Amino acid sequence: MAGHGVNSVLAAIRRQQAGDVHTTSQDDYCLLDTLLNNPDFRTLLNLHTRLSKVQEQGLVPICRDASSRTSAVVDRLATLGSEHRETATSLRKFLTKPSFKAVMRAYDIIAQDDLADVTNASRTGAKVFKTRILTPQGVEALRLELEDIGEPLGCAVKSVEDSDGNRKLIVSRVFVNSFSHRSGLIYNGDEIVGINGQPAAELTSEEAHAAITESPHKLVLDIVTAEGVRRRRHPPVFMRALFDYDAEEDPWLPCVNGGLTFSKGDILEVLDQSDEEWWQARRRTDPAKTVGLIPSKRLQAKRLEAQVMHSAQPPVLNALYETVTLVQPSETFARPLVLLGPEGVGRRTIKEELVSGHPGIFAFPATHTSCKAYKSGGNPDFVFVDKRNMKRDIDRGLYIEHGRHDGDLYGIYKADVLALAQQGKTCILDIQPQSVEMVRTADVQAMVIFVQPPNLRQLRLTRQGALSESDMKEMLMAADRIMQGYGAVCDEVVVNDTLVTCIKDLLRIVTLSRTTPQWVPVSWARTRNARSQLLDRPVPAADVMEA
Repeated sequence: MAGHGVNSVLAAIRRQQAGDVHTTSQDDYCLLDTLLNNPDFRTLLNLHTRLSKVQEQGLVPICRDASSRTSAVVDRLATLGSEHRETATSLRKFLTKPSFKAVMRAYDIIAQDDLADVTNASRTGAKVFKTRILTPQGVEALRLELEDIGEPLGCAVKSVEDSDGNRKLIVSRVFVNSFSHRSGLIYNGDEIVGINGQPAAELTSEEAHAAITESPHKLVLDIVTAEGVRRRRHPPVFMRALFDYDAEEDPWLPCVNGGLTFSKGDILEVLDQSDEEWWQARRRTDPAKTVGLIPSKRLQAKRLEAQVMHSAQPPVLNALYETVTLVQPSETFARPLVLLGPEGVGRRTIKEELVSGHPGIFAFPATHTSCKAYKSGGNPDFVFVDKRNMKRDIDRGLYIEHGRHDGDLYGIYKADVLALAQQGKTCILDIQPQSVEMVRTADVQAMVIFVQPPNLRQLRLTRQGALSESDMKEMLMAADRIMQGYGAVCDEVVVNDTLVTCIKDLLRIVTLSRTTPQWVPVSWARTRNARSQLLDRPVPAADVMEA
């Protein structure tokens, strides 16, 4: 169709050229002739014609995220065992070729942009008719004739004035999973210039809302699309909440009953981040998949900064959200286990019990020290290091934790922890809270477990004689302080009510870490994939299951 039109234009140009005797005009004719006969132009024209035929046929793409799906396959291939290594390597090589990645990217662009309306409208069940019109002001607009929607439009509008004092009706929010969102026809920032033939500038926000909602069977909207807005849906982002949020208690919430309450540690599927202050998300564990508004990082940072000015104990400003991804258990790396807790809660006893009771699963690294009493090497729990060399390595960040006692240096060497992890041993560390940032890194990837003391009544029953009443109360207050400052980065909380139940809970946690997919920061997943290409010895999981 398009090719026939170009040929007609060429014929008309040549007829005009034959009758025009002006030399300057002949150059223009030649330029147009050359352009319209250019092979690249013809190729693009053919692609446009074929794409138009696809749209007319109503074909629906099977997905709109082929590139990300390909990346997920590549990541999964990196975790396969040695028996599949040859096949996995060959497939990874093919899937990561620039030419194949370009094809997948082109597929996504066509599916998301050119076929977006076909795909999304087919999911709504409504009849959608689109035409291009000119407004009385001469502006090109999109006319949407919507029939039998059967549900609310799912967008909020607001009346604003431009710099010239003209009133405009702007789409201020599109709710995820609504008709507007699923159809891909209406976006934030679009200007509605007409509703059922009536100029929208003459309506207030309330009148416009009423006009839209009172047209259940047929609705006609004239829309000027927002400049610079790409007509494409972005894939969701998964985030771990690092703070508690109660939507019912939030006076800043722009939509009554439109907020999503969540707890620290919840995995949130963030579906829309187009608004700078309010994102749309849902909890992964919510069976109803309810979508609601949550404060963005920017908004929450503003609130925390305001709290700093009026609080004796300012909150941690970076404890907001952590972007995560779901990964399969590594077959080449056992995640270290970090025990946090107040003094006296029993972390050392727990560590020794795990290692002595399950030596095939757990281990702890030797302590490096400059104390000359250990220079002979007779104690396997300590490794002597010259003080000068140890200070140098501490300054280079090679120690997870270090301290000084009687003038001598002591510390846990990071390389020892990684060596145990690569041997398939869960390395147990009982470190101070301020050292957590050294183990929640892409190379160590530790699981941080907070060991919570039981309530005061239970402490009196189980620790009477070992601890005084004031010691017990101080332990509980210390536990609260640690949770307030570091609870956001703790993967799990176990209560050391009795040693037996505490050990059982920790064994369950380690078992799950080795046998089920885990949510980890995205940077960890990249490091894990790179590491899996170097090692092929699987981490044993059977012993953990039996335990």
